Amino acid sequence: MDIIEKIKAVWIPALSNINKSNWFTRLSEGNLEIEHYSSFLRETYYNAGQNPQIQAFSTVFFPQADRLIMKKYYQHAIAEIGHDVLALNDLKALGVQSSDVTSIPALPETTALIAYGYYTVQFQTPLHYLGYLFHLEFMPTTSGETYIQNLKGLGIPDQALSFLIEHSEVDIQHNKMMKRYLDHFVQNEDDLRVVVQSALVTAKLHANMIFASFQRAQDNIDNKSTTKVDLAS
Repeated sequence: MDIIEKIKAVWIPALSNINKSNWFTRLSEGNLEIEHYSSFLRETYYNAGQNPQIQAFSTVFFPQADRLIMKKYYQHAIAEIGHDVLALNDLKALGVQSSDVTSIPALPETTALIAYGYYTVQFQTPLHYLGYLFHLEFMPTTSGETYIQNLKGLGIPDQALSFLIEHSEVDIQHNKMMKRYLDHFVQNEDDLRVVVQSALVTAKLHANMIFASFQRAQDNIDNKSTTKVDLAS
């Protein structure tokens, strides 16, 4: 079993638990609204905007990595630049202006996800970033198409799905790059355990971000319903 398959053997059950959660069950059943998706995109804007910087930052802590693998690594980081803009464009297609997004701080759960990447790279080992990246790259290629079809079932138009479509397609190539990173940097079972742990923690933190964004939308929807009832009475 190669390194990718060893990580997947532990990570896939974690992803399955996310997909079985209440929020993702509601998504699969068509029991969410566009506002839930918009709220997700708001937090994705902040997370995606930091990912290229975290990847570049991690290179400082890889000892004497050869130039060829670092070139690919930096090219990968560069390819991630602008994905936050995809999220903004999707929001614009839903009628949300960029200023309405950037004027509101990220949720604490989003900040925790971003901070995990920076903290573990600097104060533990850059191998943690490989686990962080593994989850964010493999989730779209594993379940992305299902998410996209579920969102279309909610009435989300294609022009508001560019972020998810991009990652469900482009990340297939990034998965191949991930294999090269792992083969190069993971030298023993201890290294592998670090990557696996980080992939699982990132899955948990990412799920927390998504769940919190959905809950914020639900609170807004419930508050609007309460206000209507109050006005009617």
